[in-house]
Amino acid sequence: MGIDDAGTVVLYDVRSGTYETFVKGISIGKSSINPGLVFDNGTPCVADVPAEFGSGFRATCNNGHQIYGTGIFQAPPYRTAIFDGPDPTIDRVADGDLDVIVLNSSGDFAFVANEGISGPDLDGEIYQAIDLTSDVPEPSSIFLLSTGVFAAAGLRRRLFQRK
Repeated sequence: MGIDDAGTVVLYDVRSGTYETFVKGISIGKSSINPGLVFDNGTPCVADVPAEFGSGFRATCNNGHQIYGTGIFQAPPYRTAIFDGPDPTIDRVADGDLDVIVLNSSGDFAFVANEGISGPDLDGEIYQAIDLTSDVPEPSSIFLLSTGVFAAAGLRRRLFQRK
């Protein structure tokens, strides 16, 4: 399993020997040939977690982002959940007992959650990809809005100067 810098995810099913590629969470097909993406999976790390988590969780960090998941041995509300920060209410992004987690530098992450079957194959497991990137307006939108505001202010001033 891997995720590239654009958020494309590839899963490998050991039983069938196929690679399945997902773009924006939608499967675009299976192949017996590795698609050859350059993965940006992040690295295991010690995440910024509250003391209540104790130990026994998996964490991945990349470019200032962090994702970590807890297991069945944690007390609620920390049991089998996935978090992107230390607040168990605000930072809870998904549910599941993690088997695999990958995180790209843009803040997109994907995970496989164990549903009772262990091992490298995906049978009986849930896969999910989530985009953590914020919906902040890009500079061109801000520039366009500000020029419109200035133009309207200038037009208003001209109209009132003529009277």
